[in-house]
Amino acid sequence: MLYVRLGIEDPIVEVVHDVCTIGSGGLAASLMLKHRLCNPGLSFEEACYLAYEAKRFSEVVPSVGPSTLILTQAALIDGGAHKVNGAILTDEALQRLETLRAKLTFQVVPGLEPFPDSFLR
Repeated sequence: MLYVRLGIEDPIVEVVHDVCTIGSGGLAASLMLKHRLCNPGLSFEEACYLAYEAKRFSEVVPSVGPSTLILTQAALIDGGAHKVNGAILTDEALQRLETLRAKLTFQVVPGLEPFPDSFLR
């Protein structure tokens, strides 16, 4: 994948061998994708879920709002011609992803019992 950034004088083009995120919540989203071992071998549904989860995780950054739009893009070969196919996930799909996120994302840490003295040196 190529990642293009607008530089002060010229665009900067980098080859990316890992996940790539952009925006003010990009670091948070990238960390979640890496934690979940996002990779090209995922199914379409798994990739959509991980993208949704990472986006929602990025909302810890104050400038990232809750509005979510997921656009999928795939290269297709149709009769020898290369085409790009894209689709937007519906509100119904986003609701399913949110239901999954409620089950699969980090749980709230409960109150922990104090460590016994033997736990400390």
